[in-house]
Amino acid sequence: MLRSTLLPTLRESGARVVIFSPFANDASFKAEFNGTHEPLVVVPFSPLARLALRLREILLKSDHPVLADAQLIMHGTRARRVIRTASARERLLQAARRIIRPLRGALATLFDKLEERLLRVPQYEHVCRTYNPSTIILGTCDADPQDIVWLTHARWSGAKAVVVDLPWNYFDDRMFSPPRPSTICAWNEDMVQHLRERFDLDSKKVSTVVTGCLRYDKYARSLTLMPREEFLRSMGADPARISLVYFLSGSHWNPHQAQIVRLILESVSTGAIRNNPQLIVRFGPHEKGLKEEFKILKEEYPDLVFDWAEETPQMDRVINLLAHSAASLSIFSSIALDAAAFDKPMIYTGFSGFAYPHEDDTAAARVYEFDFVRRALKTKGVRIAYDAKSLIELINQGMENPEADAAGRKVLVKKFLGNLDGKAGDRIARVIENTQKIRHSVKVPGPS
Repeated sequence: MLRSTLLPTLRESGARVVIFSPFANDASFKAEFNGTHEPLVVVPFSPLARLALRLREILLKSDHPVLADAQLIMHGTRARRVIRTASARERLLQAARRIIRPLRGALATLFDKLEERLLRVPQYEHVCRTYNPSTIILGTCDADPQDIVWLTHARWSGAKAVVVDLPWNYFDDRMFSPPRPSTICAWNEDMVQHLRERFDLDSKKVSTVVTGCLRYDKYARSLTLMPREEFLRSMGADPARISLVYFLSGSHWNPHQAQIVRLILESVSTGAIRNNPQLIVRFGPHEKGLKEEFKILKEEYPDLVFDWAEETPQMDRVINLLAHSAASLSIFSSIALDAAAFDKPMIYTGFSGFAYPHEDDTAAARVYEFDFVRRALKTKGVRIAYDAKSLIELINQGMENPEADAAGRKVLVKKFLGNLDGKAGDRIARVIENTQKIRHSVKVPGPS
């Protein structure tokens, strides 16, 4: 978000931008993002505040079929079995929510007021008084609990809250109760439609604007890539060989990802995967330390390359990995959109990773029934392997005939990113500028 055109555009309009982050005292961060920096205060919630948040989640939860099925998929994946029926407790809560449905609007207002009482924090109040912000810019509605605190203080101080950096699956499997008062910058019309259908939005409290996604603006501009040989050598890879990259996901989605890596390496060694490619495994930001199964793989296959998001979190790293690899693999990652924007093959792994049928195969495949993943797969811009044979075939195709799914990749980009013109950041800046123009004059409250 900070590396998009959003901040420069806002500054050109005369806006003063104050950045709250964990890196407020980091010299390199401050040098890259010039401006006023304040430390991000992590606020522990009181037991009463946690209770209020939990009650809001239970009473205002949407029981739209897509969201209900998403929760069943999530529960089943973690339990390593397919669950298609809600528990007795959940069915009872669904019945209760149907009874109180006419009161949803009043309950939402009540919880907003409760949060303004329970989530008020002296440090945040001080910020609002010091800067008297006209707009508070957030990444999401509530993916980070601190977003809820900022939304609370936006209402309290009279500032407008604008949400600008939602994930592609946010209204499919990340949020299950209606968003709090804010302006939401959506990727596309589908996202707006899903938001309205699934949450019965109160348009007086929540407004939506289609802007595109600013994190993909870079793909519409000239990208400066590291030379392939230099980049691969820097991570210990061999630039003379074709590269494949596997983006590791959380083990709760599939605990057998090391087995997928083993299957690929074994298939390369036997020649089933042709062209003798090397495999790069990129560990996600939540992966701490090398697990034993990967240590064993590294001992057996010394040319296996590891890359760590925690050590190299920059998006430039991912861009270079995609650019300099023949194909990439993952479990339903949004990196499929990055790969499609690069016109590079992407393969999802929809089985446990063993060469033979395994009891966890069905659970591993179930995650591809999420609504947003179904829509992505329907474009044929990303492919899925449900067994070892199809995985090997798709990898060979990705290396030897990468243009086979080029048309599908264009459809995938259009479906989720709309017109990829590099101007989403500019459009979001205009939305923020407009919220400043229509903002009513509100005196920042004093201590209560």
